[in-house]
Amino acid sequence: MSIKIGVARSLYSYYHYPLWQKFFENLGCEIVLSPSTTKKILEDGIRNAPAEICLPVKAFLGHIAYLKDKADYILVPRMVCLNAQHTLHQTKRSLKFGCPKAIGLPDMVKSIFSDLPQIIDLVIDERIMNQQQSFLNAGQLFSRDKKMIQGAWQSALIEKDRYDNLLLNGIKTSEIFNKEISSINIPTNTQTPRIALIGHPYLIYDDLLSHSLFDTIGKMGVSALPVSCVCKSAINDEITNFADIHWLYEQDIIGSTAYFLNQKLVSGVLFAFSFSCGTSSVVSEIINKELLSFHNIPSLTLLFDEHTAQEGVQTRLESFIDLLTRK
Repeated sequence: MSIKIGVARSLYSYYHYPLWQKFFENLGCEIVLSPSTTKKILEDGIRNAPAEICLPVKAFLGHIAYLKDKADYILVPRMVCLNAQHTLHQTKRSLKFGCPKAIGLPDMVKSIFSDLPQIIDLVIDERIMNQQQSFLNAGQLFSRDKKMIQGAWQSALIEKDRYDNLLLNGIKTSEIFNKEISSINIPTNTQTPRIALIGHPYLIYDDLLSHSLFDTIGKMGVSALPVSCVCKSAINDEITNFADIHWLYEQDIIGSTAYFLNQKLVSGVLFAFSFSCGTSSVVSEIINKELLSFHNIPSLTLLFDEHTAQEGVQTRLESFIDLLTRK
């Protein structure tokens, strides 16, 4: 019987799931992926979470509660510091940090749940070692064959590259959990107006947390361009003017927003952030002062927490899109 590794369909899995899945499956493990966030999962997370953390982390804890009796191990990565080039093949050293709260996720999980299986505390800190070595070390939990572990890593890199290329063509990040990458149909959408949908994928594409935000926008006759459809080289070109941003994933947000605006690809910007997310509040202020002040286009900020109502989101979206259409 193969070893089962639980993976929460939350937070960093929206960025790295194909890499994790391929790596551990190539070592003979079975991935147990939690389902899309449900009301019960969110309620379990809220009940166990400290009050001050953001909605996606509360949901993450609910996914851990779901997985704790269904796997032999649970993967809880500690994303400390990564190469800002966003390619796993490092070409230039420019290290940026993960979310300050998420860095402590393994410790938070261990302190909240007393009856968990073993935690795979995958530490990604490229100040100390590169990402490849971190995975090779984690692989030794399941195999003593170094050649096999190295092969699993190389295969996982190929899978991650394929996934990134599909994202550039506009697929929803959440689709990667449901289908083989090769079977996803890349959408072509010529609807107008177009808006930049700015935010973390683990909020935007979690239908329960965001009240199906992406699909709701599409039903209103608007095409939404997400952060993930901008290539990393374009983001890196744009982010050179924001050298003081030290958070990895926030570089994606600022760089892609700058790209959308400077290339005049959108007629509006929609920010989707979670309440109490410290990095998002800083990022939105930078974008408003350094980018939107130079572009005459409307913007809307939606903040999500467990008290956000579908009706309120719907009303604000309708007003915003009506404004764009009239303009």
